[in-house]
Amino acid sequence: MASKGTGIALDIGTTTIAALSVDLSTGAELKSASAPNPQVRWGRDLLSRINAIAGEPALLKELSGVLVSACNELIGEIAVRDDVKEITAAGNTVMEHILLNVSPTSLGKVPYKPAFKEARRLMAAHVGFDVGEEVLKALGDNVLVARGG
Repeated sequence: MASKGTGIALDIGTTTIAALSVDLSTGAELKSASAPNPQVRWGRDLLSRINAIAGEPALLKELSGVLVSACNELIGEIAVRDDVKEITAAGNTVMEHILLNVSPTSLGKVPYKPAFKEARRLMAAHVGFDVGEEVLKALGDNVLVARGG
C-alpha cells in the first residue's frame, strides 16, 4: 500500500452503522465503533422508510441528514479528521440512496428500479462527510468510496 493517512470503512446498515479506521500505508486496522442507525424512528425496516419518504418527500433530507450526522460522529470517534484520506461506505441500495439524498421510492414498487446504478464521483462535503476535500464516488449499486489527495 502506497497511500499515507487514514482510511475509513463504513457499513451502513438498516439498524446499525459500523465504522473502522485503517492505516492506509500498512493496512493495519486502527480503531472501530458502531452506533444504531438513527433512521429507526421512521421505521425499523426499509419499506417503512421508503413509505415515509413517499408520503412526505421532504423527509428525505431529514433521513439523509441524521444518517450523515451519525457517520460523522463515528468518524470523529475513530480518526483524526485531518488525517482521513479515503472513506469507503457500503450499504444496501436504499441506504445508499438516502445517504446521497436521492429518493429511494422507486425501490418500493414494481419494477424496483434504483435511481442510479452507475459509479458517481462527488465531493465529500456534498454528501456531508466532515473530513475535508475528499471525493466521494459510488461504485455499482452498493459501494461508495470517498478519496482525497
